[in-house]
Amino acid sequence: MTLHPGEDGTLPVTVRWKREIAVPEAMAVDGDRVYVADEVPRAFALDDGTLIWETRMPGDEGFGSDGGTVIGLEGPHRLRFWAPYNSDVVVDRETGRFISARLADGRDVPRGMHPFPTPVPPQYDFGPLDQLDPEQLTARDRSGRVAWRITVQHPQFQYLRPTGIPGGLLVAVTSGHLVRLDLR
Repeated sequence: MTLHPGEDGTLPVTVRWKREIAVPEAMAVDGDRVYVADEVPRAFALDDGTLIWETRMPGDEGFGSDGGTVIGLEGPHRLRFWAPYNSDVVVDRETGRFISARLADGRDVPRGMHPFPTPVPPQYDFGPLDQLDPEQLTARDRSGRVAWRITVQHPQFQYLRPTGIPGGLLVAVTSGHLVRLDLR
């Protein structure tokens, strides 16, 4: 994964941290944490990318998803990772302690689950996810010019929608990395 400047030769973002993830299905920001639906549910510190917890499920079963994964709260202390027709996993929000797992029944977000918002970074446009080049993520500024781009030599996964955070954004790139970028 390589970060490149935009058309004007400047780089308006910097990499604060980069973490390898396995099979990214969804991400969500909750205060000072980033939750990732991956092979297993994980939580990272938003500030420095430190792994806070990861949930190992009984029988070493992983989190299965065919897309459409949603992360949200079920009450104040329970975090739910829900993938339509696949996995429905509930963990303790603070510790990641496993609470339950079952087959997700249907495509509608379960009652009582409150998904985290996924704010789009207002500074940049990336275009439709299904039309992105797996070897290059291009960020365009409001005028349509290329502001910066990330290239990947060996793409393995789909992109997740970049998520806006205070002072920057989070990007899960096709190399299997979660990256925090800070605005300059």
